[in-house]
Amino acid sequence: MRFSVRRTGLAPFAGYAAAKERLLLKNAMIVMLYSLAAGVLMATFILGSGITRHLFSLSAVLIGVRFFKRHEGKGSRIAFVVLVLLLALILSSFYVLLAVANGWYLNPEYLKGVGEQG
Repeated sequence: MRFSVRRTGLAPFAGYAAAKERLLLKNAMIVMLYSLAAGVLMATFILGSGITRHLFSLSAVLIGVRFFKRHEGKGSRIAFVVLVLLLALILSSFYVLLAVANGWYLNPEYLKGVGEQG
């Protein structure tokens, strides 16, 4: 259940601003943690192959459904979706760069056009 100043009548007390700030920080941390988890799963979906990639995608969708059930605010939902997309792209790009530099396994589809002269 969400903390509401109107329902609890806590607006007049001196620590109202501090309590509101703590609540905003807590919500921001929750959005970031959910986004990080879903972003990592989506990055593994992008990089994976076979049936396991679909399991990662399904897990990310389930995390998203859980987040959307708990957080009804439009701003937090938009932030979640944007962060998941950004993190998935950034993390998958980071892995591809590391894989090329260190000789790790990488799906050959990701290397099409790399090193070819046009």
